[in-house]
Parts: sequence; C-alpha cells; structure tokens
Amino acid sequence: MTAVLHTWGKNLAFHPHIHMIVTGGGYSDMGWRQGSKKFFLPVRAMSRKFRGLFVSLLRKAYLTGGIAFAEDEFDTLLDTVMGQEWVVYCKNPFKGSEGVYRYLGNYTHRTAITNSRLVEVTAERTTFTYKDYKDKGRQKILVLDNGEFIRRFLLHVPPCGFTRIRHYGIYASANKKTKLAMCMVMTKTKKRVPEKETMEETVLRLYKVNLSVCPECGGLLSSSFLPPALPP
Repeated sequence: MTAVLHTWGKNLAFHPHIHMIVTGGGYSDMGWRQGSKKFFLPVRAMSRKFRGLFVSLLRKAYLTGGIAFAEDEFDTLLDTVMGQEWVVYCKNPFKGSEGVYRYLGNYTHRTAITNSRLVEVTAERTTFTYKDYKDKGRQKILVLDNGEFIRRFLLHVPPCGFTRIRHYGIYASANKKTKLAMCMVMTKTKKRVPEKETMEETVLRLYKVNLSVCPECGGLLSSSFLPPALPP
C-alpha cells in the first residue's frame, strides 16, 4: 500500500488523517493472489482492528511517559473511545487505478491552502474561500485575524525530516525491481510511461492556476510572458 498523511480541512483546522491506496491482491510464491470481487477486507472488522491497535499504542505511550494524563482522565478517555464505533472509510477504486493515483497525487505536494482561494489580505485579516462539507459542500467565505490564520497554517508544516508519504509491501523501494516487477508480469501489467507536461499544465493541474490568463483582466498572455518549458 501507499499511505499519505493529510492534516488539514478546508478551513485550515487540524484534521489529521491518512489516505491509503491498497492493492486488491498480493504477491505469493504461488503467484498473484487476487482479492474478492466485492472487496478484500470487511470494513467494520478493519475499523475495530484499527481502534484496538490505536488504543494499544496510546496505552503504551502513557505507560512509558510519552504522553501525560491524570490517571482518572486517561481511563475515562479510553472508556470513551472504546465505547464508540470508529470509521475507516473504504471503497472500490473510482475511474480505475489511474484515477485513484491521480486523486491521491493532488495531496502529495500541496500546502494547506493555495493562493487561488485567497479573497483578501489586509494588515489585520485574511479572507479565503472554503467548502463546508457539513452543509452539502457549499462554497463559503471565512475571515480570520492574521495571527489565527498563520497559527492554523503552521499546524500543517511537518517537522524537519518528517516523512508524509510511505510505501509498503510490493511498493517499498526495496521491492520495486524484484517483487513489484514480478507482480507486473503476473498481472500482465505494462509499465506506464508518464506523460510529459509543460510548466503551464503542471501548475494548472496541481494549483488550478492558468498561467496563460492574466489575473487582472482575464485576457490571454503572450507566449513571451509565459515561463519556459520544464527541462526534459
């Protein structure tokens, strides 16, 4: 599987969660083993397994001094979290495997907010747009004091050396030329050559900014004003 840590919500609140791509099958000495046509993991069982592992690690951190709680507070916390159903959202690939990777790729090298969402920045406040998923994904405006805006933004800056993207199993670096290559042969998967993009196309795909359009008047820019093409 490939896992990507994503820490922000649309309003820049701290909302840590992990997006994962999990292959519906795997490598074995007997060849490729395909999962169920419906799906290869029961979601409810996976949710409870995740809850148990998370609470176990939480308890270990408490006993070793990694986190600090008053004893009664910690026991109350564990009783609360174990008394609730945890949700692991899991669904079949949409638009095929390529669509999944394209979707996940939108989160790998982005910051918590792009310039295109900024409406106004003054000496005191920052105004930006966001989607309110609690209100059917409607587009709304949020105004924050600059200090609060900066505080929220810095919540999503990872510590130096922190790895946000990790690959496991056949996707691990050590297995790319061995097990992954064998799996591609077993499943008759052709190695895909990535399409070449111009800088304009890359910026449009990642940041939804059209460099060929003037941000002031909306007119098309002359090619002499556009950035040079990306090196091969």
